[in-house]
Amino acid sequence: MKLNNMSPRRQVIWILVCFFVITSAPLFFFLPLFVALIFVVIYSLLFIGFYQYFQRTTFVPLKQISQNLQLLLHQYISGKDEIVSADEIIQISHDVEKLEHNLHKTTTFIAEIGNGNLQDNARIMAEQDAGEMNKALMQMRKQLIELAEEERKRNWITSGLAQAGEILRNDSHSAEQVYQHILTFIIKYLNANQGGLFVVNDKDEKNIMLELVMCYAYERRKYQTKQIHPGEGLVGQCYLERNSIYLTDIPDKYIKITSGLGLSTPKSLLLVPLISNEEILGVMELASFQEFQEYQIDFLKKAGESIATTIASVKRAVKTQQLLENSQLITEELKNQEEELKQNAEELQATQEEISRKYELLFKEFNHFNIKSRFDQLTSIRSTKKRNIEEYFNIIRNQIATYAEDKMIVQAMKDFKRNFHGLGDNIPREEMARMADVNKSYYRQEFLARLNPNLDTPREVADYWTENATTIALQYHYISGNPFPTGKKHQLNGADDNSKYSFVHQYYHPVIKNFLEKFGYYDIFLIDNETGHLVYSVFKEVDFATSLKTGVYSNTNFGKVFNEVAASHEKGFVKLVDFEPYDPSYTAPASFIATSVYDGDDKIGVLVFQMPIDKINSIMTGDANWKDDGLGKSGETYLVGDDFKMRSQSRFLIEDKEGYLRALQAMEYNPSIINKINRLNTSILLQDAKTEAVKNALLGKTECKIVKDYRNIAVLSSYTSLHIQDVNWVILSDIDEEEVLEVIDDLRNFVS
Repeated sequence: MKLNNMSPRRQVIWILVCFFVITSAPLFFFLPLFVALIFVVIYSLLFIGFYQYFQRTTFVPLKQISQNLQLLLHQYISGKDEIVSADEIIQISHDVEKLEHNLHKTTTFIAEIGNGNLQDNARIMAEQDAGEMNKALMQMRKQLIELAEEERKRNWITSGLAQAGEILRNDSHSAEQVYQHILTFIIKYLNANQGGLFVVNDKDEKNIMLELVMCYAYERRKYQTKQIHPGEGLVGQCYLERNSIYLTDIPDKYIKITSGLGLSTPKSLLLVPLISNEEILGVMELASFQEFQEYQIDFLKKAGESIATTIASVKRAVKTQQLLENSQLITEELKNQEEELKQNAEELQATQEEISRKYELLFKEFNHFNIKSRFDQLTSIRSTKKRNIEEYFNIIRNQIATYAEDKMIVQAMKDFKRNFHGLGDNIPREEMARMADVNKSYYRQEFLARLNPNLDTPREVADYWTENATTIALQYHYISGNPFPTGKKHQLNGADDNSKYSFVHQYYHPVIKNFLEKFGYYDIFLIDNETGHLVYSVFKEVDFATSLKTGVYSNTNFGKVFNEVAASHEKGFVKLVDFEPYDPSYTAPASFIATSVYDGDDKIGVLVFQMPIDKINSIMTGDANWKDDGLGKSGETYLVGDDFKMRSQSRFLIEDKEGYLRALQAMEYNPSIINKINRLNTSILLQDAKTEAVKNALLGKTECKIVKDYRNIAVLSSYTSLHIQDVNWVILSDIDEEEVLEVIDDLRNFVS
């Protein structure tokens, strides 16, 4: 019988029985046996103790580690269990090797996405079993592909509009050249086969006709002038209804009868009215052996506005030329009369008065036409900018709603929340005190040193400090202890504190940062909807890890938009908050848009984008190309809020900062505000624009007037209100009256 094969309980019983037998026999007979048994008892007790010690310190932890690895592989990586051995060490070695292999593939997949390779990397993930993490990444890839396709279509439209605009600007001096080049470009850009451009001839208001002024891909015998009455055929119908017409599967000879496009039978026919400022100026008709896509039709509608504006400009140019010719004829006639009447002083005086009167009437007519033409141009520019800025805000609203439903964001929200709370509870008191000292030093030397020059009343560390242990620890690792300088803290993928939070941060941060950089947002936040803590941000300013419910930023516009979304029970609810100075961004204007993140039917957090000011300014200024937009030397398009403060940059601050600041000083503007404009290099929320035009626009009026602008200078202004949900803004396109009248003054001097 072997003790090693017995259970510990039986070993003890056997030893006691032996001991009883020994003690009952004569001592001199059993003494050697008794000594041997004592050694056996001691050996057995030591064996039992060592067995239990190793079982508690080695075997149980090994088994627990094996189970945890199996759970990790099952839930996040492979989606299935794989037992290769009953030996825990062998199983652990196998699981770690598999985990390393799969994580390498996952890292390669994420890197490919970060490099923009969305099409060729699916095979990397397809080789693995579908765990939760891999499913989320594949879903993210699918949505990024969809976003990329939408971006491609938008870029295609934007590029086409830009090229069309370039053609219209460069060829605006010749009507025939404009019509030929723009029609040829449109047909080639849409891969169409045939096309015609019909322009309204309204010289006889009682007999308005649509004339075919240019055609493409016609037989030579079709190069004849063609006139169509309103309501006649598809072209006339499109003119009357002022709406696009799109036909597919066209019967044979149908086009010849109704549209005048020739003998071929295309597969699709598209007619678009050319409308500018509510006036229809023509119809463009395209035929193709392929069906037109929706985004191509949308492009042609938008291009139609620019074409219509150019047609109006061409007509005005023709009329101007006729007026000039008439003026020259009148001038010649008057000069002849002046020569004939030199002999008679009275007649000469009368003639001179008549000449002056006619000149004055002529100049008045020119001036009226010039101002009306400029107002039409400003209205066209304003309408285009209005449509662009409204569409941009709609894109952001749809984008944040879609991103909040992304499985990766849902999982990231859960992982960050789970590893955020309690992170600082186990940090020793001495280490926590050291971290707090480093944070306070950063607040004094970096944050307040940059913030206080922009404030009327300097602030102290205590005004922004929080004693929350998790906040102190995370701000230390990701802000004050971050090796990257201020403004580049987001370059740190993860701290080296070996915390689960930093492991999660290192996993998700590159993907979210790539999304931010691709779409130009200032910052992206994930917030605990219950406590209000910013459990994640890309940019890592001093609001990171604080609470928007109880912290120092709860009363900011950021805190307000978060609390409104957190309190909402409406799934898909999106809220935008207007610009306000924001201290963590050194009082720079900040606007936020937020929506809830749901896991199934459970609200688990709030997703927030900090709005990109640079993108808004780019749209309003045309990337600082005002002259190319037709705004001359002094024109600009800008936004104003219902507090009469600007919401986009002033052209004059961008082009001539010193001159702009001198003008404000001459107007006796508040010196403190002038200093802020100079330091922050922005007019947003700082430049007052309480003008007649802004007041009328805020009342819902759409008008063109000569008024004083925010510089107290007379301008031609075209203004209206914007339709952006949650904010009350207006848009204005202005140009200095002095610049507009320069043409008339030059003509008057020439005649004199």
